[in-house]
Parts: sequence; structure tokens; C-alpha cells
Amino acid sequence: MRRATYAALTTLLAAALTLAALPSCGTNGPATAPGSPQADGSSEPASVAVTVHWPPRTQEAAARFIHTDTSSVKVCALGNDGKVLLNDDGTEKSLVLVRPAEGETTTSGTLVDLPYGPVTLRATAHPNADGTGTPQAKAELVRDMKPGPNGPFGLGMDCTIASVTIAPTSVCVDVGETKTLVPTALDADGSPVFVASTWEWSVADESIASVDAGVVTGLSAGETTVSLVEGDTEIAADPVPITVIQIDVGEGWHHEAADDGGSGFYRWASALDGGELTEETVGWPAVASSCLTGDIDGDGLLEVVTASSMTVRSLRANGTVEWSREPAGIESDAFLSGLVDVNGDGLREVLVGYRTISHNLRLSAYDGDGNPVDGFPMVRPGPNGSDSTFGEAFALPGGDVVVQTFADVGLTPRGPSRFGTDGSELWQYAVGPHGRGCVAGDIDNDGALEFIPVAAAAWRNVYGSGVGGNGTTTWDKHAVTIIVNDDGSELYTVDYYPDPPGGTVAGVIKHAVADLDGAAPDELIVFESHADDGDPCRIHVIDGTTGDYTTVYTGDSYSEVSGAIADVDGDSRSEIIATDTGSGVTYIIEGDGTVVTSASVGEVVAANDIDGDGEVEFITVDGSMLRIAGPTLAIEKSVPVGANLTSWPRPRVSDIDGNGVNDIVAFTTDGSGNPDSVHVFE
Repeated sequence: MRRATYAALTTLLAAALTLAALPSCGTNGPATAPGSPQADGSSEPASVAVTVHWPPRTQEAAARFIHTDTSSVKVCALGNDGKVLLNDDGTEKSLVLVRPAEGETTTSGTLVDLPYGPVTLRATAHPNADGTGTPQAKAELVRDMKPGPNGPFGLGMDCTIASVTIAPTSVCVDVGETKTLVPTALDADGSPVFVASTWEWSVADESIASVDAGVVTGLSAGETTVSLVEGDTEIAADPVPITVIQIDVGEGWHHEAADDGGSGFYRWASALDGGELTEETVGWPAVASSCLTGDIDGDGLLEVVTASSMTVRSLRANGTVEWSREPAGIESDAFLSGLVDVNGDGLREVLVGYRTISHNLRLSAYDGDGNPVDGFPMVRPGPNGSDSTFGEAFALPGGDVVVQTFADVGLTPRGPSRFGTDGSELWQYAVGPHGRGCVAGDIDNDGALEFIPVAAAAWRNVYGSGVGGNGTTTWDKHAVTIIVNDDGSELYTVDYYPDPPGGTVAGVIKHAVADLDGAAPDELIVFESHADDGDPCRIHVIDGTTGDYTTVYTGDSYSEVSGAIADVDGDSRSEIIATDTGSGVTYIIEGDGTVVTSASVGEVVAANDIDGDGEVEFITVDGSMLRIAGPTLAIEKSVPVGANLTSWPRPRVSDIDGNGVNDIVAFTTDGSGNPDSVHVFE
């Protein structure tokens, strides 16, 4: 409730401003109107003594009528025209009464040489000691002035504060962080009225946020409001909605397909909706052949790690290079094998695979400061060819590492290898199919990881053999899935073309591990692509315990198929989101093969709740367009990039600037299809 005055200011003598009769003070000459002659023929100017009775600054608001933050009261005499009367020297007929030091309660002064007849006395309270600043209170009184001292009269000062505002009008703050609210008192004209010490702040739910002198601190995730009252007037501002979020920047995108299982689903949702999809300007190196994100230095923020040609870098979101390394003896392009905790310190180390000039394959590791990690590099002899390297790597309990060996067509060795903590190779499972990628998951529910490498056709009669297992029947140009246990034995091999027509089937088999039926163990999803042999692309689902598979999608013609695996409808069972590049159509497919919906949205490269609404969205690339599609495949956001986007490396999703909104790191290609630029979107 607003008070009409600062306190019940109805009488002069009961409160603070006294206009009283004075004995004659002599004359400095007539004012704007001549005085009336007395019996002796002289005239005596009118005068008024002014005394301010200052209330203690600690007095309760109900007893105040001069504001706590008032430093002076200015009293002016006005004529009938509403203008301030002037002395002979042109100065105003006014006086400024300054608030005294602590312990004193009154300040007095005198208005002299006033004209006879009606005079308006105006009093204004000000924040500054010289009578300046937007008035905090004001009063006017018209009295008929007589010769000599006049008064006493009562003068009640009305508050000039008409409204109170708070900026900003809404706040989002992270748990443990602060945001400052700025209050402003306004008069009827919208001019700020100085108020410093009488703001009364409160918060509706003190378990969610606290407020102290306008500083809001987030305590726990939730929503509440902050209220404000100007204490002297009890004028309230509109409450400010407060949203407190618990920003979890997540673990980062630590393998080529997001996680160990190769799902392409980034499970850490945005805490906030970032609004329109916009490109940010960062000073990153222009070229990156691979890129991963993770908190590698323990500061709670995600670093961006890139490999470009023969250089590995750790960068901040703004492009600042924290460190840059050229692996020792490198000959071929470096490949980021993963951000993996290999020494049990709770932080992810940077694993880099590459080929040396002596034809060895080397896996090096760097900590968050770019220092080499003990036990590395891990080395094995490589083929006498340029296109070979270590691919994706995974850490096992105790510190051992399993890493995929890649060699191009006609070259060996290929397949996963396990290295001990001393850097020695414990086993290598040789396979015929070549591929840099590899996924890991417990698909047979035995409590240990199995490893499933990418399997491209084993051209040029390159055969593989299992170590302590069943062997790998990899005829030339077959399409197979090979599952290897963590001890180097083969769990089983699935051959999709045991009797291939014409004796050849050229294909690439990529895998993902996810729960499609809501029960353990996870299923193995197989994306079978064909580039030029006339066979259609397919998607298979393998029962990890038996090795039996069901084909849940078959394309109309030869093409590639890829996508992501995520729980789209919230039923605790993941769906397959797959793009058939031949038709350009994306499908959402249940684990039993039921097609939920389909649309042409571009090639799906990742899945994430990127706007924090509790639903999964899909990141797609379509030529030079980056798009976000919703759970029904409706386009929600899009932005042109100006160059062709690539799905390899696929865009990464991570909150790299720690603001609660996930970013998208995407790559464009040059005329030859090679990555040439890095783009960041939020």
C-alpha cells in the first residue's frame, strides 16, 4: 500500500518542517511588492523562520516523513505567477537546510524580505546536500504574508516516488552463481528519485535463491520470485521471476560418434533454450580433421581438442590455444583416438593415434596441460603404406587400453589391440575388413566390454584370423560384424552374405550399441551401406546374447545409411534415427522395425536435447544448411553456413562455453571434400 505522505504529516508542530513567526530581522530592501506603512511611516518586510526536525535515519518507516536518504531540504518563495521570487541581486529567495551530523536533530534558516500578500512556500527534499537531485518529497503552502514575522503554519511533505522498477525484469542464474538486480524509484514524470538505503528485498522460496541488497544467489534448481518494496513509502515493484539452473556441462563428446557405444546421442541436455540458431565467431585454427570435447584439466569447463595435419591442440571456446603439440616422429595426419581416463585420476587424457616415419603405429597420450602421460606411447609395427594409423581407443579397468588398428585396402594389420599399462601389446585380433572406427559395449551381459570394429569390405584377398577364438571368415568383399571380447577372443561373427551373389558384396558396416527393448543387455545396431555394387543399404539389429539378427530397414537402392540412436518418445527404449542418403529421407524406426515417421530433413549426424525442453532434437546437415529437427522430424531451427557441411567428421554437440546452452561444432569442406573450416553455433 502506498502512503500519501511519508508519515501522517498533517500538522507542522508534530513533525519535521516548521515555518514560524520571527522577530524583526531588519531589512535588505523591499521584495517584489512594497510593504505597508506602519504608524511611524516605516514598512517591515515579511519573514518566515524555517526549522527542519530531522528524524533519526534508523527510525521506522511509519514515523518518517523526510526520507532516510534525504540530505537537504530546500525552501523557496514563489509569487502569484508560480515563479521563484528573486532578491535584488537576482538570486532566488530560497534557503537550503542541510541534514546535520549524528546527534543533532534540527536545522534552521530564515526567508526574509518577502512581499506582502499571497506567497507560495515550496519545500523539496533532496538526496544531495546542496539541494540538488530529483526531489524525494515535496510540499507547497500558500499563505497571506503580513509585515514582520509570519506563522506558524503546518506543512506536510508528499512523497514524489510514484513507482518502483527492477532491472532486469527476469533472471536466470546457475546454482552457486550470482546476478545483480538494480532497483529504481521514479517520480510521476519517470525521473529517477534517489533511494539508497530503504530497499526491502525478499524471495518467495528461500530454498531456491537468496537475495541480499539486490544480489541474487542461486541455491538449488527451480523457479521463484524476488520482491522489492521501497521501505519509506511501501511502494512495491513488480516481482521478478527467478530461474535457478544447475548447469552440468557434461563429460563432452569423447569419441567420433559421441560415446563408447557410437550412438551419436549426446545425453547432456542444454539447461536453457538458446533461442535462434546463430553462428559464433571464434579464432580457431581453420582446419581440423578431428575434434573432441571434454574437461581434460579439471576446471569444470569443456576444452575443445582438435587434430589438424600433424598438430594436436587444446582450445577454449573463444579460440584461445591452451597448448599445441606435434607428436614425436609423426608422418601421417594425427587422429584423435578418444578423450579417455587412462590413469584413473578422474580426468580424461587426450589419446592420439598416428603413423611414424619408421612405419610404426603409435598411440600417444597427453594430460590436460599437454604433458606426456606415463605408459605411453603404445607402439606396434605398421604396414608399409601411408594410410594406416591407430583409430578409436577405450580404457579398461586397471588402466589397459584397447585401440583399433586401421589399415587401408590391401594393407595389414587391422583390428583391435590391447595394451597394458607398461605399453606392451597383450593381444591383437587380426581381421580382414578395414576400418578406423570401433565401438564398445557389454552386449552379452557378462559385465565386460566387447569391441566391434567398423568393417569395410576386405578387398584384395586380405584375410583375418581370430586369436583364441573362432577365426574371422572374411572372404573378399564380404560384409560382416565381428565382436571381440576384452581378452582377445571372438564372441561371434555375423556374415550378412554367406553366399554372396556373384561372389562379391562391397559394403561398409558401422555399429552402435543401445537399448532398443528396455531390457538388458543392449542391442547392437548395424548400419550397412553400399556405395557402388547395386546392393541396397540396410539396418540390422543383433541380439547380443545369441548373435541372431533382424533386418529392420532396407533401402530402395545402393546408398549409405547413418544416423543416431536415442529415446525419442520417452518410453525408456531407444529408437533408430537413420538417414538413407540415396533417397534423402530420414526415418525414426522402433527396435522391431516399425517406422514411426519419416521426412526429408538432411542427414542426421547427432541427437541431443539442445533446447532443454526435455525432448530429443536431431542435428542434420544438408549441403550448406545446418538444421535442428524436433522429435517428429519437423524443422525447428536452421542456419545457412555458406559452404558444404560434412558429416565426417560429424558435428559435435557440447556446452563448450559453460553457459547452459549446448553448442554445435561443425566442419565444412573444400572442393576436394577435405575439411577446411571450423564453425561454432549456439
